[in-house]
Amino acid sequence: EEAEKDLVDRMWNSSEDTDFIRQHIISDELSESHGAAVLMDDSNMHHPSVWWRCRMAARAVLYPYVRDSKRTAALVKKAVKQHTNGNDAEANNMSDEDIDETEDLLTDVTDAIARFKSVMLAALAKDAETYQERVESENGAAKDDDQLLLAGEVSLMEVVSDILISVDSVDALPLIESFLKHEIVSGFGLTTWVLGEYADVKVAVPSNWWKFVSLAVQNCVTSTLKKLEKEKTDLGGGIGMIIDDSGVDDEDAKEAAVRRLDEVTKATVPILTYVVERACNIIASIPSETKKIPTVGANLIEGIKQLVRAAIFHLNSSLLESSSSLLTAQDLLNGLASMDANGEKLASICQSASASCEGEQGKKTLQSLSTSLEKIL
Repeated sequence: EEAEKDLVDRMWNSSEDTDFIRQHIISDELSESHGAAVLMDDSNMHHPSVWWRCRMAARAVLYPYVRDSKRTAALVKKAVKQHTNGNDAEANNMSDEDIDETEDLLTDVTDAIARFKSVMLAALAKDAETYQERVESENGAAKDDDQLLLAGEVSLMEVVSDILISVDSVDALPLIESFLKHEIVSGFGLTTWVLGEYADVKVAVPSNWWKFVSLAVQNCVTSTLKKLEKEKTDLGGGIGMIIDDSGVDDEDAKEAAVRRLDEVTKATVPILTYVVERACNIIASIPSETKKIPTVGANLIEGIKQLVRAAIFHLNSSLLESSSSLLTAQDLLNGLASMDANGEKLASICQSASASCEGEQGKKTLQSLSTSLEKIL
């Protein structure tokens, strides 16, 4: 549509100031030109039309991949036509004159994600504000802000995944990591998207889902530690100071290390807990007549094993190795236990789901997951 073509042109074919583009994405002018649809069911905050601005912004930022996909499809279509016409030699030697071999899509788009962060966040905020105003005016009660923001992040990631579905994972993972790094989506938002809880259609959980959640956990760890470091050195007004640690005794250093552990576990445990709960819900819904472990069940069990190991690695490398032996592996396990995220607590989630599961195969799968969690943690 014209509104989206205009946004792409502003981002990729002009030198327009980013702040002007940000103002454009939230303008009434854009809303009028887009003709945003009003939902009949205002309670559905997950409907794609609620988030039309942020979805448009994401598509525009990722436009080089959209363009590249169309070019590839056109070349394939042309080659097939040449082959059908018996011109195999011409089909095999087709010129790619329309493709700029100097393009580095990953670098270009990664830079664009950073540059247009404010545009995407403004679009997300405007969509949420518009939705809240409509719900309040018609129902008199607003939706929970955190849940609404989560719905927006999931919707944005649906657009990203639709575009990157044909992109090699060598590019896809760094691009999604960039959305995390620049705080356009949260780790919890990314996790919710990849496990498909609020998808507008039923989607299969990808076999490499745990790699995306591992990125989310890693990002939560690093961003939390950066915030703590900033609090430590910030005097206010954006002025930093150098801390002389030479006079800090071992007790103070230990307390600081414990605080880092507490804050990091607070940030990451909700993701791990949600993953187990979501996996259990999916497995518990396995039809009772199923005789073998379905692919989705095996995928989730193996993925959780890989994720827990990856999460422990991220925590160890960021907390234990950087604390000069002030923290031990047992301290880490105790920290997880204090947040109800040790093996026993996570296994209890599986056991509760098993009690309400009707299928025998589902029960066995949940028991297998419960046993694995107890062993790993």
